[in-house]
Amino acid sequence: LGLIVTDVNFKDSRPPTEVKDAFDDAIAAQEDEERFIREAEAYAREIEPRARGQVTRMTQEAEGYQERITLEAQGEVARFEKLLPEYQAAKEVTRE
Repeated sequence: LGLIVTDVNFKDSRPPTEVKDAFDDAIAAQEDEERFIREAEAYAREIEPRARGQVTRMTQEAEGYQERITLEAQGEVARFEKLLPEYQAAKEVTRE
């Protein structure tokens, strides 16, 4: 009621000489594909941490720039608000 395999023998499998070059090219192409994939994955593992670090640095620089510009603007507003009453009291002085 079944089949029991007791032995398996593989015969040499070689392509016919007429297509051997094409067969070898196909195998080489498969090996190249696998190699390119491994190289791309290695490159990604190498470059991604650097890119993340660059993003962090750029974000911190942008936040610092934002803080600096905001503080400068607030300082200019405070200076203007200090001068405004003096200007309103004597507009003619500032026009001369």
